[in-house]
Amino acid sequence: MLKHSRHGQSGWPGICLLALAMFATLTPRPAVSAETAAPVGSAPLPPFARIGDEDIPAQTYFDNVRMEMRWRFYHGTIPADQRDTFLKEVGDNLVDRVLLLREAARRGLKADEELVARQAEEYERKIAQDQEWQANKETWHPLLMSQLRDQSLLKRLESAVRALPEPTEPELRAYYEANPDKFTMPMRQEASVILLQVDPGAGGEAWKLAMEKAGLLVKELKAGADFADMARNHSGDASAAQGGKMDNTHQGMIAPEAEKALEKIAVGEFTDPVMVLEGVAIFRLDDRKPARLIAFQDVRERAKQLLTRRMADQAWDALKKRLRELTPVSVHEEYYLPSSPAGAATPKPAKPAGKAAPPAGASKP
Repeated sequence: MLKHSRHGQSGWPGICLLALAMFATLTPRPAVSAETAAPVGSAPLPPFARIGDEDIPAQTYFDNVRMEMRWRFYHGTIPADQRDTFLKEVGDNLVDRVLLLREAARRGLKADEELVARQAEEYERKIAQDQEWQANKETWHPLLMSQLRDQSLLKRLESAVRALPEPTEPELRAYYEANPDKFTMPMRQEASVILLQVDPGAGGEAWKLAMEKAGLLVKELKAGADFADMARNHSGDASAAQGGKMDNTHQGMIAPEAEKALEKIAVGEFTDPVMVLEGVAIFRLDDRKPARLIAFQDVRERAKQLLTRRMADQAWDALKKRLRELTPVSVHEEYYLPSSPAGAATPKPAKPAGKAAPPAGASKP
């Protein structure tokens, strides 16, 4: 009870993402994009980018925009305030992909043909009954194999770049000392609670009565009543049988209102009534252990994992930066504008009408 929970979404299996990519790039579509086709007979669009001596067609960029829209955003709709950043990010990723595939070829890397064959077989098995696939298989299958080989090459290149020597002991200690927040045990508190439960959908009168009753209980506590006995007799929390004793908590584990109330009191003291999701609560702080830095020897392995990952990330980013520095890249950045075919397919930011305040309680999922 009274815990503050967070929920995340799990990613799709790789084969589903591949299917999404394939249908985004292989299915029949208008000349420009599914949402904004160019007028029939109009002049060809200029290439999205020129990378070295190779032109990247605008349609390739539009296909990537469409695929990423479907993959990243609910119902394939980009939040208006993220549109400009999104369009540029898709373009940057496309340029990086071309450069990295060239680098893989330069290094003589080869795709893992056994893995490619298994992935292709799995993909075909999942869409065996799809009529479009069957009608276009002769054309689409080579494209599928090409995408799978590119994906394998990129994975092999990244694995090679990330395969670095283990960090040295001085490097580990320096990382530990420079990042104490990553190795600090957060402040922990032990608390007890008396919870007067109120249905979240109950009317204001029910909440008012609960606050009044909680106020009377606080008066009794101040007069010397035993907190544990009061919890057993009045609390609706699961901890009532233990005299209101809750599990050890640290920041983020309980409701923010409860955390703020506990921060203001010393060990042995109790709070005024606090409104939480489940009702009205009174908290007593039983113990408080301050945050402490964990000794290096106890977190050495964690430091090694974190630093190894950071060094690998830096090596991968450095390669992409170096490839851009060595290769002339010219991007037709008009495709990032709202008036472009890609931009026109995304929602425009709403203009404020008057001085209306944002909805109360609005939050990001």
